[in-house]
Amino acid sequence: MKGYLYMTDVLDLTDLSKFMKKEYMNDLLVNQLPEIQALQVKMNELNAQLMALINENSDNIDASFKKYEDLIKQYRSNVNSLDLAIKKAKLEWLGKEDKIQEVRKDFQLQTIRVGATFELKNIFFDFGKATLRDESKLELDKLVDIMKRSEIVIELGGHTDSIGSDDANQKLSQERVNSVKQYLVDNGIKDERIIAVGYGETQPLESNTTEEGRQKNRRVEVKILQLQLGREGQDVVTDQPKQEEKEESSFDFLATLMKAAKKGGLPSGSACSDKVRYLTDVTTTPTYTPTTTTKKKPKSNFDEVSKDNFVYKTFNPYIRNSNFAKQTITTSFPNYTVFEGGSLGGGVNFVSEKLRETTFEYFFFNDDSIKWTGYFNFNYNWQFFKRWNFPLLTIFGVNTHFWQYNTPVNSEQGIIFLNMPVGLRFNLELADGLIIAPMFKYNFGTNLNKIVNPLTATYWTAGIDARWKFLQGGLSLNKGDFVNFLGFRAGFAF
Repeated sequence: MKGYLYMTDVLDLTDLSKFMKKEYMNDLLVNQLPEIQALQVKMNELNAQLMALINENSDNIDASFKKYEDLIKQYRSNVNSLDLAIKKAKLEWLGKEDKIQEVRKDFQLQTIRVGATFELKNIFFDFGKATLRDESKLELDKLVDIMKRSEIVIELGGHTDSIGSDDANQKLSQERVNSVKQYLVDNGIKDERIIAVGYGETQPLESNTTEEGRQKNRRVEVKILQLQLGREGQDVVTDQPKQEEKEESSFDFLATLMKAAKKGGLPSGSACSDKVRYLTDVTTTPTYTPTTTTKKKPKSNFDEVSKDNFVYKTFNPYIRNSNFAKQTITTSFPNYTVFEGGSLGGGVNFVSEKLRETTFEYFFFNDDSIKWTGYFNFNYNWQFFKRWNFPLLTIFGVNTHFWQYNTPVNSEQGIIFLNMPVGLRFNLELADGLIIAPMFKYNFGTNLNKIVNPLTATYWTAGIDARWKFLQGGLSLNKGDFVNFLGFRAGFAF
């Protein structure tokens, strides 16, 4: 945080049992306790009946065995009920989501000022030695970064526990902070900015009678001794009064330019700024971008239509019907009727980032006269009033219908329609992820097999499509010389 000292800490979660709420078995059986007690009374009654049967001196063997068998059935029923009651309690316990208690740990940061101290966590040495272990370097690299971003003068204080003699601990603490200082110097920090002092066991934080206390006492602390102004200046809290700048005897051209820039107003992030930069600041040099005036779009209650809020998603499989109307074909044969029962099939619709639709369909349940039928479509949806985010889309593209059917003399004939759909779609996003899209299309078409079949390919379609989360579907009325049916579609959107 800008203006505050660096601080780090570790929360040890290696043993989660320390954070588990203690529970007791009799508390878990509170809800099932009345049922268990009733079963216990019943089991006592069955035990009494069993003892009576054992002591019964009867020569009616068949009746006695039947009594035993009936008693065993009652035993099993009560044991199953008891087992179910225990399992219910176990399932309730397993279903709890708050087995691990919440852990809260508050930290108070210190402002940057002379005399402020902070501990370097995760600084490890070999036992009884001053050799820094590799895992310590991650923490020390953070201190290197802090010192490269400022010109503070620090004291490294080494502390030990009370195990061993005073002289040995004093010497060990001094050697260890010397190792830390050497690491900082080796990484580009000037020697005169670091003072290393070994305090030994003289400044404990906790009692040395416990291992936890001794562990807290073994530490390396950083204390700020002096704040120096860097090239860009520093605006920090300090206990030292600011010293008046001495006037230079010679003319300082750079300082004059900087003062002139400050009087004229500095842009944000300027290299001449006197604001201090800390670890959280952006490390790249900011550039000044002049403010330009742009025309604002008019306000709208709608959003720009994109693939995220379009009525279709990227991959949309579905089932649908087609052609419920009777159609009469006139050829060199006598007139005959085909497509009486309509067709039912499946399809898949793909949508690109620019709202381009590609559709493939194949109908597998058809009238007896139809051998097979299919459909291909490519549409482009363009937002007409994109400037105002008004969700009215124009539709244009190309599609084909193709059928193969049998004539009365069992010869195969085919029909291929080539159409150019042109229309409008209103893509309206409602609450809770529901999207509806009324649409109208006029399909200009031609029959590529007109010599064989005189059917007209042009037709119009009016309907509504909808999507809710991963479900999608629609209804449409299709009217034309050949296409004349009420259609439905139902499927998924991914």
